Amino acid sequence: MRFPARHTCAAFIVNLLAAWSLAAGQSRTVSGVILDSITRRPLNGTVVELRNGSAQRIARTDEAGVFRINAVPVGTYRFVTRRIGYGEFARDLDVTNDTSITIAIWGRAQQLDTLRTRSAVTAVYGTVGTFPGMLPIARARVQVMGLNQATTTDSTGAFFIPLKKAGQYLVRVSHEGYADQLLSFDLPAERATEVTALLETSDVMRQNDAEGLWADFDRRAAWLGQKGTVVSGLELTQSGGTTLTDAIRGSPSYVRKGLRVGPTICVFVNGKSRPGLPLDATPIENVLVVELYASGGDPTHTLARGWPRGSPCGESINIGMGPERMGNTAGLAKWAVIWTNQ
Repeated sequence: MRFPARHTCAAFIVNLLAAWSLAAGQSRTVSGVILDSITRRPLNGTVVELRNGSAQRIARTDEAGVFRINAVPVGTYRFVTRRIGYGEFARDLDVTNDTSITIAIWGRAQQLDTLRTRSAVTAVYGTVGTFPGMLPIARARVQVMGLNQATTTDSTGAFFIPLKKAGQYLVRVSHEGYADQLLSFDLPAERATEVTALLETSDVMRQNDAEGLWADFDRRAAWLGQKGTVVSGLELTQSGGTTLTDAIRGSPSYVRKGLRVGPTICVFVNGKSRPGLPLDATPIENVLVVELYASGGDPTHTLARGWPRGSPCGESINIGMGPERMGNTAGLAKWAVIWTNQ
């Protein structure tokens, strides 16, 4: 049997790899930031849409005004942004490579007046609307977790909650017939921070046990001490980690408390115990917030009572012969409560 010449074989391999690369490279990533055109602040809750004929891809911006749409086929799209209180923005966008854009959109006059009058007040305010219809929702409940502070939206979907000090906060937005939404935000001193919540309709009726789980979260947040922390989804995505464990380890809230994630951890998802579930089983992009507690870090004891007796905890990471394996359990996270958008 005769074999091809070495250079011929090498050329064949190069051509084959090029063909594979071309086939794999027909989809791109479109990402960017949406800003207010006057204040230049990032706008959360902006709906970003890519349209090409009947093909449609939709994303929403996070607390940093950032959006990301993966696996976009190469082509020309109509790029559209929509947000309550702002005019629609539209332009054509050629997607031939990974594309990152920054867009500033104009607020309507009423929105701009609101920003000016509340700019020197330490508060959270905003609008609750429908997704994807972008219609305001009246009588939606807006609750600041851990502070026993709540309000309801008015006929225009607007709300306003004054807060006593700067810090990182979590807001739960709920209304019968819609899926709950949990949002995190950083509040500077003597500044009002806007939060826009877009709720999707849900056929699932609100049940007493679900409300009880949210109430447990609220109590834990109110009593949060040095042995516990709450990590927002924004911190996780900005940490650069590829797994949930890595993302948690890179988050400022985790680092400040000096907690450590060991080889095993007892995982709850949306308040319900999940014996044996690994921490990394939940994709980062589905996580709204993660609660972490060391032994004795949950003064409400709701997690210990909610864990089935004798049930195994899930795996975390392979830490080799680190201090956790050597018997040093100080600051070792025992409980993780993952709240997801699904």
